[in-house]
Amino acid sequence: MLIAQIQFEILEKDKTKIQSDTIYSFLGNLLIEGRILDRDFGVFQKDDFHISIVNIPEKDAFNNLTEQKYIKEDLEKLKEIGLSEPTFEILGKEIECSESCACKNPSAYVLFTNYLAVQSPIKCFDCGFPLPLYRIKQTEPQQLRYALSWQNDYKACDLLQMHGGFGERFGISQMSKLDSGLTQTGLKICAEIKNLTNKNCYYYLYRYNGRSEKKEAERKCPSCGGEWLLSEPIHDLFDFRCDKCHLLSNIAFSLR
Repeated sequence: MLIAQIQFEILEKDKTKIQSDTIYSFLGNLLIEGRILDRDFGVFQKDDFHISIVNIPEKDAFNNLTEQKYIKEDLEKLKEIGLSEPTFEILGKEIECSESCACKNPSAYVLFTNYLAVQSPIKCFDCGFPLPLYRIKQTEPQQLRYALSWQNDYKACDLLQMHGGFGERFGISQMSKLDSGLTQTGLKICAEIKNLTNKNCYYYLYRYNGRSEKKEAERKCPSCGGEWLLSEPIHDLFDFRCDKCHLLSNIAFSLR
């Protein structure tokens, strides 16, 4: 993940409110596309410029912006309201976040996140690194916007269980049960990703409590009841995989 600066030159100084609204619309559409990460961006004015400092997944994040309908409309409106086209500058690498997936042709994908995640919730099955949303070609504008909504909901549930207080049981239940609202929404997103890419997208079911290592090893796929224990974990996390139901899980963290 990289840190970048987006800058808009102010050509007309009497349209501050509409300029601000349009800039935030533009940044919001970049966020939905996965071209910038983390919704906690701000905009400030310095001399004759509006500036925003944002996180981006990779150096190519601002390429081909006009291919997306709503971003193209925002870029056209910026000119109409007295702002220049935005200029982009990469300031450096974010030192605590991983790289984006560099695989040319991933064999499959995983929908996975946690309460600390900033990057895309879609991971490459092969390398395990996040895949920017805009790399998945969508047939309609913002077709995968629900992936970000799901990610925010998942992070909220994960934070509840990490705090270990009010709402812990609810958070764990939503992340671990096949029939929970969170899981059912995630499975729909996985189906949409498969429809767009013609490749499987696995869904991860969180597992915290376990009675014993033996009992954990005997667990069956909660969807089809089939065997799914792996001989070796995938990416040091996924100990179970069902290729029929496209589900992943782990040996209970309480036993590790």
